[in-house]
Amino acid sequence: MVQEGERSANTLATFDESTSILWKAEGEYQGHHSLLMRTCGFLSAMQRQVVFNRYLQLSLEPCSVEINGGFRLETPLCSVKTSFMATRSPDAGSSF
Repeated sequence: MVQEGERSANTLATFDESTSILWKAEGEYQGHHSLLMRTCGFLSAMQRQVVFNRYLQLSLEPCSVEINGGFRLETPLCSVKTSFMATRSPDAGSSF
């Protein structure tokens, strides 16, 4: 009878210790999960920023446009409308 009581006490102590360890493990898991989700969000934001930076780099990259066989216009925006310049003759006294 005494041995049975000791076993019951040991079993209860083991269950209490096990429950405590499981609670700590759950808290640690939740902490790691939260950190992982924040890191994932941070990496997604960085990836969007890299894509945006590439777009800016490509759209602001200088390019040369040749007009009337020799006049070169350097511009950071390649979509500059130069049709009015292209119709002018090179001897029109342009100061470009």
